[in-house]
Amino acid sequence: MTEGRLNLVLADKIAPPIPLQLVSLQTNYPSHKIRHTIAFLVEKLGQFAQDYTH
Repeated sequence: MTEGRLNLVLADKIAPPIPLQLVSLQTNYPSHKIRHTIAFLVEKLGQFAQDYTH
């Protein structure tokens, strides 16, 4: 395959999902880097969950 995508192998050996937590200081004005990091993680992990759920 030359599509550049990962292929899921040993699908029957996948561990159960665990929660992911992001910890940061609570502030009324989070930094640009923090906001973009959170947005990136939400997008990519949501996309991953859609691609690799049974």
